Amino acid sequence: MGKHPIINTAPDQVVPDEYLDVASRCDHCSTARFRKETFLFKDVNGYKLVGRSCLKDFFGVDPTKRIDCFYSFARFYDEDSYGVSRGERVAPVDFAVAVGMVVAKRDGYTGSKQVQAYHEKTNGQAEIQTTGQKVREILFVPLYRPTREEAEERQQLLDDASAMLEQAQELVKWGVGHFSGETGSYANNMRNLLSEEVISPRYVGYVVSVIAAYKRELEQEVGRTVVKKSNEYVGAVGERAVFEVTVLKHMTFDTDFGTTHLFTMADALGNNLVWFASGNNLDVGDTIKLKSTVKAHNERNGFKQTVLTRCKVQ
Repeated sequence: MGKHPIINTAPDQVVPDEYLDVASRCDHCSTARFRKETFLFKDVNGYKLVGRSCLKDFFGVDPTKRIDCFYSFARFYDEDSYGVSRGERVAPVDFAVAVGMVVAKRDGYTGSKQVQAYHEKTNGQAEIQTTGQKVREILFVPLYRPTREEAEERQQLLDDASAMLEQAQELVKWGVGHFSGETGSYANNMRNLLSEEVISPRYVGYVVSVIAAYKRELEQEVGRTVVKKSNEYVGAVGERAVFEVTVLKHMTFDTDFGTTHLFTMADALGNNLVWFASGNNLDVGDTIKLKSTVKAHNERNGFKQTVLTRCKVQ
C-alpha cells in the first residue's frame, strides 16, 4: 500500500528533504528497484542510503541488531500493529479520521506524550490508550463475545462516524494542504498517508493525528484574535453569574475517575477563565454565555485566572 515511503527517524535526528522520497535507491549496490525498507546513515563523509538486503554486505554485520536507534523503529511497528495482523485489512482514510473525531469528541484527544505522562504518574500501575489505538481497535479488532451493550455502543460509534464523514473529508483535505507547506519526516508522512484512499492498521495513529494538528492550528488562530487588554480576576469567589467567553484551548487529563476536560477561555477584555469539566461539550472558537459559579482566583504563568464550576451554557 502507498505510493511514497514512510520515514521513521532516530531520536533527535532529521532526514534531509532530498532523502524523503528515494526509497528505491541504494548507494551500495546502485540498483534501482522497489524496496520495502531502506536505511539512511550519516558519518563524517555525509549520508549513505542502503537497502536492507545490502546492510550486512555494506557494514560486514547487520547493524539493525546492534544500533539502538533501530529499536525505535521496532517499537514504531509493534505499537502501530497493535492487535491486528499486518497488511490483512485496510480502512478508508476519511472514515478512520471520522472515527477518530468521534472518539476525540467523547474522550478528548490523547497522544503518546499524554500516555507516557500518565504511565509515569501512576508508576506504571495504570495504562491508557492513545486516540489512534482506540480507533485501531474499533476498525480492526472484532469484539470477542460482546454483551448487547458493547455491541450497541460500537455500532453507535460507527454510525456517528458515518454521519461525520463529510467533516472528516474536509479535515483530510486541510491536512494535505497544511502538511504540504511544512518540512520534515512527520509532515512528509502525513502528506503521503492522507493522500491515500485507504490506510492499514499500522498507520492509523498517523492519520488520526491530523485531528490534533488541526486543533493546535485552530487554538493558535483563535488565540491571535483575543486582545489581552486586561489581566484581572472576574467576579467574586462564590458568586454565580453569566460570563460571555470565547473558548481558546481544550485539554484533557486522565485520572482514576475518568477523563477531565480543561477549557481555557477569555472574556471580551482578554481576562482568563478556566473550567474543569467532566464532559466535552464546547469547541475551540465557540463564543458563548456560561452561567457559572466562581470557584477560585489564582495565577498561572504570570496571568490571573478565574476558575469556574457548575457551568451551564446559556
